[in-house]
Amino acid sequence: EWVTATDIMITLDRLNTFRDEVFGDEKVLKSYFYAIADVAVGARCKCNGHASECVFSNRHDGHHARTCRCQHNTAGPDCNECLPFYNDVPWERATARNAYECKECNCNGYSNRCYFDQKLYEKTGHGGHCLDCIANRDGANCEKCRDNFYMRDDGFCTPCDCDRVGSRTLQCNSEGKCQCLPGVIGETCDRCQVNFYDFSHYGCQSCSCLEMGSAYNIPKCDSYSGTCYCKENVEGKRCQECKPGYFNLQYDNPFGCTPCFCYGHSSSCKSAIGYSKYAIESSFSRNNEKWASEDIYGSPSTIKYDSFTQSVGVRAIGEDIVYFVAPHRFLGDQRASYNQVMEFVLRIGDNRPVPSATDVIIEGNGESVTNTIFSQQNRLPSTQAQKFSFRLHEHLDYGWQPSLSPRAFISILTNITAIKIKGTYTPDGVGYLDDVKLETAVRGVAGEPAHWIESCDCPTENNEPVPLLKEQFR
Repeated sequence: EWVTATDIMITLDRLNTFRDEVFGDEKVLKSYFYAIADVAVGARCKCNGHASECVFSNRHDGHHARTCRCQHNTAGPDCNECLPFYNDVPWERATARNAYECKECNCNGYSNRCYFDQKLYEKTGHGGHCLDCIANRDGANCEKCRDNFYMRDDGFCTPCDCDRVGSRTLQCNSEGKCQCLPGVIGETCDRCQVNFYDFSHYGCQSCSCLEMGSAYNIPKCDSYSGTCYCKENVEGKRCQECKPGYFNLQYDNPFGCTPCFCYGHSSSCKSAIGYSKYAIESSFSRNNEKWASEDIYGSPSTIKYDSFTQSVGVRAIGEDIVYFVAPHRFLGDQRASYNQVMEFVLRIGDNRPVPSATDVIIEGNGESVTNTIFSQQNRLPSTQAQKFSFRLHEHLDYGWQPSLSPRAFISILTNITAIKIKGTYTPDGVGYLDDVKLETAVRGVAGEPAHWIESCDCPTENNEPVPLLKEQFR
């Protein structure tokens, strides 16, 4: 075994006098001296087995001495430690059988500094713990993103940016989505979800908007006040009730509630009991069902029934325009058809129609409303039979002219005197009408309830309201 020596001391404690000392002559004894020459000490540098030679060099303290030329990724004056960034295994002295080479740390290219972590080594067999990972990386091997970052598919770490108010934690998942508090949405949890309000550290509160009273039947509210966005004729913070002068809150009513007509004598009404949905129809299965035709000036013209197609037809002479005219059962008091649909099937003889503002005409109580054939998302008529639908409502979206108030529009429906549907759209044109239907309601028959029929509370002389039921179908 080699030992480490810093100094060598030689002790000279016995002379060879060839036994002259027995004579006791001091002069003789003083003639003997110690002499040392050619002292040789066998030695080598202490390099812990990690160097095959040592060379003279200047040490950091200024002394000129031999220094190990270290191998196996070691460093230090005696090769007694691993090189920087070579700390994946613990340093050990080399032996004849094992060099115990220091191994490079694995930082995946995101750091050039590491230290030896004994606990990590015992757990994984690799002790290199990386320091100062770049590109927002973290972990013993810079193998993951640091807190509040996530790794994209390209390996780039991106900030989560989770909102500090609306998130459960600032850490997002592997897709970059944050964990939101109740009622909060958004990839970063930065806003209330639809129908919620009051964005805070507790999440958002439900507005509880009533679906049937909400605009477009989508519960939605102001994210600050919690006030719901209601249909046109609906009110209340939750859109839960009709405005004064309106009744019958319904899901399928785009306006929510129906205005009270009551002949102008009351603005208080409710749904009448005992009415069912009904449809006045003409299918022309056997005859023309008393449909007539006339020109633009009201003069009668010829209408023909086709038993094969089960439809009625008209023909224009020259530039004349011919209308189909509805029979008596479609006329009279049709208030029950307010906000309901009139539809029919129409086919013409040319694919180049010329529409006008008076393609559909409803007359009543000395007034009239008209509409063009392509309004309400209908297509232009053609040689192919098409269904046309018209909602009987005064709202501008439905295109009826002139623009009327709800009461004025309903007033026309209280006494319809004529319904006219334009049949010809080109000179010498032809038109064919089929499957006419007017939605309404009738009392006393089985069927789906018609809640849009009003029962008015009319004031008396004592100012006491009494109910007035007015049957609205004839």
